Amino acid sequence: MEFDPQPRVKEEPELPEITVRLEDEPLTEPFLSSCPDKPHACGVCGKSFSVQSSFLFHMRTHTGEKPHRCQVCGKSFTKQSYLLGHMRTHTGEKPHACATCGQSFSDKGNLLRHVRIHTGEKPYSCATCGKSFRQPSSLSCHRRAGVLFLKPTHTRSAAPRRGARLRSGDPS
Repeated sequence: MEFDPQPRVKEEPELPEITVRLEDEPLTEPFLSSCPDKPHACGVCGKSFSVQSSFLFHMRTHTGEKPHRCQVCGKSFTKQSYLLGHMRTHTGEKPHACATCGQSFSDKGNLLRHVRIHTGEKPYSCATCGKSFRQPSSLSCHRRAGVLFLKPTHTRSAAPRRGARLRSGDPS
């Protein structure tokens, strides 16, 4: 399936009124940042940026502007690179391959998470018990499982949790 990578600008929705500083205007309030290495400050939330293009992209979070639209499904994106990544869901392209096992991924981040299976890296660890995980979502599940509510020794009683399923062979 072919697609034109050029963005199609969808019709302008009614956007909230946002004050934006023009490039050739001097920095004044509310755009003047108190941080010299981040001179571009958002007049809405106060976040500062070192590069003007990052500031202008950030303003889309306030205006809701998503000028890059998928020609296949109509979904819109704030950046063209996000649209190009999305197009892989339609084309099935998986350009990122694991050097160890050859499994391919459409997103580089998914490949990096996968590689941890081979390296054994577990960069996310529980502050309570020290157990480590490959993905932040696994750490979150661990925390939700009750780690935050356990005694300081971080051990469970022999009684099953409320709502837990008993495995076959377990005493009832």
